Amino acid sequence: MLVSTFEGYEFIKHIGKEIMAARKRLGEMLIEAGILDEASLERALVIQKQTARKLGDILMQEGLIEENVLLDFLRNQLHVDVISSDDLKIADEIWEKVPEEVVKKYNVLPLKIKNGELTVAMSDPLNLVAIDDLRFATSCYRVKVFLAAESTIKNILNDRFDSQGLIYDIIDRGDLFQKALDMIDKNEIPDIPVVKVEEETISSHVIELESHTPPIISLVNYIFVEAHRREASDIHIEPYQTYFRIRLRIDGMLHTILTPPHRLHVYIASRIKIMSEMDISKRYVPQDGHMALKIGHEDIHYRVSTLPTVYGEKCVLRVIKKHKYLEDVNTLGFAPQVLEQYKKVIRYPYGMILFTGPTGSGKTTTLYASLNYVNNNEINIITLEDPVESTLYGINHVQIRQAHGLTFADGLRSILRQDPDIVFVGEIRDAEVASIAMRASMTGHLVFSTLHTNCTVDSFERLIDMGVEPYLASSTVLAVVAQRLVRRICSKCRRPYEPTPEEIEEFGLDDSFLSDALLNKGEGCSHCMGTGYSGRVAVFEVLFVGPRIREIAKDHGRSDAIRQAAVEEGIRTILDDGLDKVRQGITTFDEMRRVLIAGVED
Repeated sequence: MLVSTFEGYEFIKHIGKEIMAARKRLGEMLIEAGILDEASLERALVIQKQTARKLGDILMQEGLIEENVLLDFLRNQLHVDVISSDDLKIADEIWEKVPEEVVKKYNVLPLKIKNGELTVAMSDPLNLVAIDDLRFATSCYRVKVFLAAESTIKNILNDRFDSQGLIYDIIDRGDLFQKALDMIDKNEIPDIPVVKVEEETISSHVIELESHTPPIISLVNYIFVEAHRREASDIHIEPYQTYFRIRLRIDGMLHTILTPPHRLHVYIASRIKIMSEMDISKRYVPQDGHMALKIGHEDIHYRVSTLPTVYGEKCVLRVIKKHKYLEDVNTLGFAPQVLEQYKKVIRYPYGMILFTGPTGSGKTTTLYASLNYVNNNEINIITLEDPVESTLYGINHVQIRQAHGLTFADGLRSILRQDPDIVFVGEIRDAEVASIAMRASMTGHLVFSTLHTNCTVDSFERLIDMGVEPYLASSTVLAVVAQRLVRRICSKCRRPYEPTPEEIEEFGLDDSFLSDALLNKGEGCSHCMGTGYSGRVAVFEVLFVGPRIREIAKDHGRSDAIRQAAVEEGIRTILDDGLDKVRQGITTFDEMRRVLIAGVED
């Protein structure tokens, strides 16, 4: 705990240099204390370089260190009192005593005011300007400062201010929600103007979350803000006989957040269709649209689809963050021995690398990280996508536009006249695209693409079934990457776990696996909404195509023969990779059953 008064400045200045120097060496000190290993620190520093976030918060977010361990370490090393997220209880009335602009400006949590003394939690307890401004703004002569994790403070502030009171009103008091119901009953729903924007500028609706916003707009905005706050990948709005359900897909699983009465559904659906520039008069045919929102300082795009059902239109919105955090290929989750070989393959001057897996398995993330790894000023990279989900500096992205005659086949032919070194084709859908892409890979181009198969060994059979000549497939493919996403154990509520006898038998665990296993399981907490999981990590299988597999592929690429050869050559299967992440305490046996077992058995 630090105390700020005019007399206390000298004390703060005295320890300031020591603490600031220690802060620069936080990673080194954690390694010396045996809390962190060098590989984990290197991974966190890569992320820090890309995001400019604080190292301690990155370590917590990535599950490399728990909050209580980090705060205890800082308490001992920096000689300041700390406060954990569990102890941050803030009464409603305290928010009214500290100006909102000061709280947001300095990322500070006001805890209490008593006898002219203000107690706050800050991520930077040595910010003397902030402390002085707090004294001035509250007329308190004394300020007590506790150190808290920056991510914890931001989460609380986001809950309080990001929706400008809307979330608080709906969840805790229900005023706006009830007001919407009352206005429906009285036929007082306000007209919602249609905004027509030229295609080139892309529709951008800035969410205005003021307390006086019309209720239907407020409810729709609440859905978007809640999806943003919980980092959802999809929003589902599903009508039933007496109510409709709003669900968010978070870490691959759907969670219900609201079940309003059915009479509200038509207005919510119409609002979304207007924002997506759809025809609201057509309620009995499927439609597709697009919209872009600005939430806070972030631009978020949504791919919108409607489907007529018995009880009304079901709406699904896929969330696309155009400027999302770009993963580093070193932190994707590849096993070290696989990663080194993979990085060599993606630097080959020509050939084809295929990525397989179902929709939502993280293929695009892996592809973008791979493209970014090989990207430099000396090569020309062009992508052909539908849709372009994000953009990378120095890479030329091309959007497929079927309505204007720009298809994958036509686009790929044009790209090959643009002197590319590396080409990314969003998806191989037919023999024409496959043949063009493969012939390009034979003529001095490195081609990345995705293919819809269940596993790596099925890829050659799939290509040949499309109509690709076996010799063409066998001579061009360098590697096939299959991946799935499994949920990470929540870092806030993880606890050690002993495998059951049934699990030992089911997964064939031997003594070598169990001897050094760090098994964990999440108990469920408010941070993970009681699921025990927070975030996801990829599990991989990479088939590197050598002479033996190439010969089998040339002979009509039978999957069973390729699988046998791959196993004999020591392939690390996707189940092997998943179980290794269980052994490291990253995920659980339950996730292996849910995501991998059925697909492996098939």
